[in-house]
Amino acid sequence: MPKEMVAQKTINGTYGEIWINGQKFGNCKSFQAKVTGEYQEMDVAGKSGKSQKWLGFSIAGTITLAKLDSSITSMLLPFWKLHQNPTFTIVGKLADPSAYGAERISLTGVTIDEATLLDFEQKTVKDEEVPFKAEDYDLLDLIV
Repeated sequence: MPKEMVAQKTINGTYGEIWINGQKFGNCKSFQAKVTGEYQEMDVAGKSGKSQKWLGFSIAGTITLAKLDSSITSMLLPFWKLHQNPTFTIVGKLADPSAYGAERISLTGVTIDEATLLDFEQKTVKDEEVPFKAEDYDLLDLIV
């Protein structure tokens, strides 16, 4: 059953946090992970509309970090030079103390799609975008 709409109970993203392999990334500005169902369209005799056969799911997302250090570069690029692709675990949490509760997820088998070698612009504070994919998820805490 949906909660009563109370403005002060809406979730403020300021209270979001992430951990990659147990290490907290306090410079996380935003985090989004989405799971997408994968289907095959099928024609069924006697039906005009397309039917959908569920085949599985895929997970993808993006982390935006305030550029503080070379943590993503150092976690990934030395392995790529050795023709290896490390996987990670990401835990994300959103826990606004004025909300109805907290959400927390765990993503496993995470692969990072790209890492920025160097990016700068005069008189500009830089962010670092980290796109990723994941193999699986666990819903650790939900707001019910």
